[in-house]
Amino acid sequence: MPSTSPPSPATAIRIASRYAAVLDFEIHSPAGWGSGSEIDDTTLAALRAFRAEVLWSDGRRPAFRSPDNQFVDADESDPDAFHLALRDRADGTLVGYVRAIPAERCALSSPERLIGAGPVSAALAAHGATRADILDTGRLVVAGGRRGKGTAPLLVAALVALGRDVDRPMMLCAAGTRDGQHLLYQRLGYTPMTSCRVPSDRYDDDMCPMLRDARRRIPGVDILAEQFEEQTGVFRA
Repeated sequence: MPSTSPPSPATAIRIASRYAAVLDFEIHSPAGWGSGSEIDDTTLAALRAFRAEVLWSDGRRPAFRSPDNQFVDADESDPDAFHLALRDRADGTLVGYVRAIPAERCALSSPERLIGAGPVSAALAAHGATRADILDTGRLVVAGGRRGKGTAPLLVAALVALGRDVDRPMMLCAAGTRDGQHLLYQRLGYTPMTSCRVPSDRYDDDMCPMLRDARRRIPGVDILAEQFEEQTGVFRA
């Protein structure tokens, strides 16, 4: 059963799934959110280094490694984001990560930077939503040894639960396409906002703006999300 212990300073979520014996989640809130689980500098540095190492991808994306061989991804949006990390329960090793930025904390979401505010607003309106309803999700990374083992669905399930609980159900992202990342997102309930693909030198990829309505129920993902919802109440605004 999920833990019901209060968050401090990161909320460890032990989910009742076939991965529960080996994985733990922790969730950190944006600065000033008031949940008592704001991220500290040491933890943020470790999460940044982890996602940079995964994104560097053996040199495919050189921007994520510094000249002195340090993995770097010092994004200025991090203080305004929820940070969801997945660790190996045995030794605490990071194996998965994703972040989510509430609408009021981001000047432009990832899809807005790709295709402009107008098309994004139209896509939201088709779901009866506005910009105030969004979580800008991104930096979803999984360590090489955990890929293909259900790690990404766990991260998305946690995002779904969080989006519902903080009343930001419209989850937006910019997904890469060259390795089929957008197809994984589609299996987890995201849909493309447009057929266009926007090249990105930083990610060495062609990016697809995507949307996922967390109010939409999807078997499999929701079985996991419902377990997270017992914990994510601590992040209500």
